[in-house]
Amino acid sequence: MAPGLILMAFVSAAMAMPDAGFFSTGVFEGITNDLRDAGALIGQRQAAFTPALASPPPPSEFPVRGIDVSHHQDDIDWKKVATAGLSFVYIKATESDDFTDDRFMENWKGAGQAGLRRGAYHFYDFCKKGAPQAQLYLDTVPVEFEGLPPVVDLELSGSCRRLPKPAAFKKEFDAFVAKIQAAHREAPLLYVSYEIYDRYFANSPEPLRIWITDFIGRPALSDKRDWVMWQFSEKGRIPGIGGPVDLDVFNGTPQQFAALGVDPAPVLVASER
Repeated sequence: MAPGLILMAFVSAAMAMPDAGFFSTGVFEGITNDLRDAGALIGQRQAAFTPALASPPPPSEFPVRGIDVSHHQDDIDWKKVATAGLSFVYIKATESDDFTDDRFMENWKGAGQAGLRRGAYHFYDFCKKGAPQAQLYLDTVPVEFEGLPPVVDLELSGSCRRLPKPAAFKKEFDAFVAKIQAAHREAPLLYVSYEIYDRYFANSPEPLRIWITDFIGRPALSDKRDWVMWQFSEKGRIPGIGGPVDLDVFNGTPQQFAALGVDPAPVLVASER
C-alpha cells in the first residue's frame, strides 16, 4: 500500500533525528528516511498536525507489529520473515474488478507455512462498481476461521485519478461491503489517507475500523475517532525481503489482536454528506 495524496516537503525537525530500528534489536532499518522525506499533509490534517516522530512506535506501547506486502516485494523468504518478531502480515490479493496479484497465492501459502497470522487486502477502484470488485476478492481469497479481517485499500491510482462524490461512492462502496460482510461475517478494515477519510468517513456514526497511514506523527483523525492500525513507514527492512516494505502496528494489546477477525464486527456503511 502507498500513501494517497500527500504533498512532499522536507521536515526540518525530522532531518536532525537519530536513526532508530523498528525493534530494539535493529531488525528494521531506514525508518528515519521516512521522517526526513515525508511532507506536510493536506486538508484538515494540516490543522491537526502532530509533532514528527522522534523514533518509530515503541514496542512497549505497540507490541503487535506487522507488514503488508504485494508483488512489488518480489520473492519473499517467509522462513526468514518469521524470525523478525512479526504478529501479522497483510497480503495484496486483488485490485479493481479484473486484477489478481500474481504473487498472492504464493505469499499466502508462504506466510501460513511460516506460522504468521495472515490477512488479505483489496485495492479499491473508485471508477468501477463495488459488487464486482468484492466478488473478485471473494473468488481469490480463502475464508479462514480465526483469520484476520478483510481490508480494503482506498486511495487514488493511475487507473482512476478522480474521486467520486460522496453519494456516488456510498452507493458502490456499500455494495462492495455487503458482499464481503456476507462471506466473512464482518466488514473490512479501511486503509485510508487523511483526505479519503475526511471525504467519505469522518463523523460517520458507524463503528468504522480505520487503518491510517501517517509517516509524520502519531495518527489523529479529524473527528477524534480511534484507529485500529497504523502504517508508519513504507521503507522498512526485514530479513527475507530484498527491498523496502510497509511497516504497521496494531493499536491494542496482543489479547485484543487475538480477537480481531474472531469476534464479528458490525456492518460498515459509508457516510453520505
